[in-house]
Amino acid sequence: MLYKAHPNRGTITMSLDGNPIGGTLDQYSASPAYPALDLGAVTFGTYGDHVFRQTVVGKNPAAGAYTASADKFVLTLIQPPRPSFSAISSSANGSIQLGGSAYPTLQYEIQANDDLRTAYWTTIGTASVSANGSLVFSDTNASNRPSRFYRLQFP
Repeated sequence: MLYKAHPNRGTITMSLDGNPIGGTLDQYSASPAYPALDLGAVTFGTYGDHVFRQTVVGKNPAAGAYTASADKFVLTLIQPPRPSFSAISSSANGSIQLGGSAYPTLQYEIQANDDLRTAYWTTIGTASVSANGSLVFSDTNASNRPSRFYRLQFP
């Protein structure tokens, strides 16, 4: 975040989607300045709009007012690593368990195809990824198929 520090700036806290981010920031400066503040990496768990909020919580004793500034936000898309399957096993009831790794906290579609000579992939469910990147999915309909192929799709 780039902002204008100034003799009339207050002390602020910031939040993103209601979660604190960046701690408390005193935007007071005896003379105008244009510092940059790195708020760190953020993973958005959902698509859509997100709310960044600045709340003035006080002021430096030398400040002349309680105003706040946010001039520019620089967002960098960090492409998640490609998900992968690393384990497959079958249960006594005929279901297939898939294990693998993917980007933490994201949800992936599991798609299946019974015949690779066709391009017909069907979404058979979703797999959530734990905070440590582990992905687990159970295909309970696999016992009805003589063969089945799987792939992960990021929605």
